[in-house]
Amino acid sequence: MPLYNKVNMKDLLSEGLYLLVLEKPFEKITVKQICDKTGVIRGTFYNHFMDKYDALEYLTNRLIIEGFDQSDDGDLAKHIIQVFYDKKEFFTHAFTITGQNSFASMLEHIFTSAYTSVFDRLDVDFSKAPVTKDYLARYLASSTIFIFRDWTKHNFQQSPEEIYKTFQFLCSYSLTDIVYENTHNN
Repeated sequence: MPLYNKVNMKDLLSEGLYLLVLEKPFEKITVKQICDKTGVIRGTFYNHFMDKYDALEYLTNRLIIEGFDQSDDGDLAKHIIQVFYDKKEFFTHAFTITGQNSFASMLEHIFTSAYTSVFDRLDVDFSKAPVTKDYLARYLASSTIFIFRDWTKHNFQQSPEEIYKTFQFLCSYSLTDIVYENTHNN
C-alpha cells in the first residue's frame, strides 16, 4: 500500500526516498528499498528516474520550490532558508553525500538554474559586465551553498532570520564595501 494517495508518481517515489534518507545513509539506500517503501515496482521507478541520484535531485528541487507560490512575501531566499530549517534533518543527512554525485553539486545545479532564471526574468543585461550570466549564477550558487553547508555543520544554531540577514548582507555588499566600512582609518 502506498504511503500517500498521490496522483504524481514522481512525488510519491521522492517522498519514499525522503523517508529513507531520514532512516539511513543515502549510499545504503537502493532503488528496491524506494520501491518497497512506496509500493511500486522497479520498472515504475525507472519510468520516472534514471537512478536514486536523479530522484534525490527531483526531491530536493521539489522541497526547495514547493510552497513558494503560496509564500507571503514572495522572497525566494527567505523561503529556501525556512525550508532548510524546517527540513533540517533531511538536509543534514543529504550534505553527507559526497563524491561524484555530491549533494553540494546537486544544489549547485539547482541554485545556478534558479539564479539564471531570476536574471532572465529581470532581463539583466550582461553585455557590459566583466562576467557572464552563467559565471555570476554559479558564483552566487556556490556562495549560497556555503551558507547552507555552514549552517548545517553548526547544527542550525542560528535562526532562519539570522541566516537571512547574513545572506542579504553578503548579497548586498562587496568586499570593498565591507573592508572600507570596517577599517579604523575612515
